[in-house]
Amino acid sequence: MSTGSTITRIIVAVVVVGLIGGLGFFGWQYYMDRYVGTDYYARVPLNYDVTPKTMHSDDGTDLGPGKEYTLKAYNLKGELRELNLTVYAPGSTMASARELPRPGEYLCIKASRQIVISWQTVPKSAVPSSLVERLG
Repeated sequence: MSTGSTITRIIVAVVVVGLIGGLGFFGWQYYMDRYVGTDYYARVPLNYDVTPKTMHSDDGTDLGPGKEYTLKAYNLKGELRELNLTVYAPGSTMASARELPRPGEYLCIKASRQIVISWQTVPKSAVPSSLVERLG
């Protein structure tokens, strides 16, 4: 075997390992940014309009009643973030349909860097005391 073909094989091996490592890193980063979340706490403002509206998919399909919420939320470090939460109401065609959060209710929202992963209504006692005053 010649020295030239050995060097070529080494270069090809390094490039392949680099590509696999790079793809693995970007896949891991995408997963972390999209599906790994942090808990945020929010309160639906007392004057917030929670009247359901007809929701539509990107292609215009009627999905039934729901509401888009834009809420100020805090994580356990007290960092503020504005979160957009879409809730489909009973009567919607969405499997995730549930009762709309009402004004004054507290929410625990798990959000990744990109999306809201999940949410639930929680009692005031479940909200960290350091955040209750900030939420009003």
